Amino acid sequence: MNDFFSQYTSRNFTRDPTIGLTQEFDRLALANRWRRRTVSRKRCEFRTAMVEEFNLRYGIDDRSLASWQNLCRVFGIQVVPESISKCKQSIRSIHVNLVDMIELKNNGGPVRVFRHLNSLRQYTKETGKWFPKGEAKAGGILKHLLRTQMI
Repeated sequence: MNDFFSQYTSRNFTRDPTIGLTQEFDRLALANRWRRRTVSRKRCEFRTAMVEEFNLRYGIDDRSLASWQNLCRVFGIQVVPESISKCKQSIRSIHVNLVDMIELKNNGGPVRVFRHLNSLRQYTKETGKWFPKGEAKAGGILKHLLRTQMI
């Protein structure tokens, strides 16, 4: 995400890493006075950058035990399974906001885990932290973390 925002750093905009990614994008658009068409185009670039950041942090190889075990740790699973299938099983019932996972490094706290999909839906609507589901379906670890339609 640093690469995305750094290309727009100017006297009108400097990224504040303590502010959420979505809010920072909105602030960037305002600072640059982008028109609707430009905002739409830049939002596509922003979404691509989010997918790339997720893949960089959490991996793309869904056959990597280390990647699955890392996710288990991020989700606060106390006893990290020793196989991919058991990791997947442990993660299957966990609901998290994927944007929060990208912001995790910046805000330093643990990722918020939701017990129910409806709670995640409500949180996502309230915060506006939408992850680009269409791009994430391409494969890798992301496809296992996506949940049914949020609306």
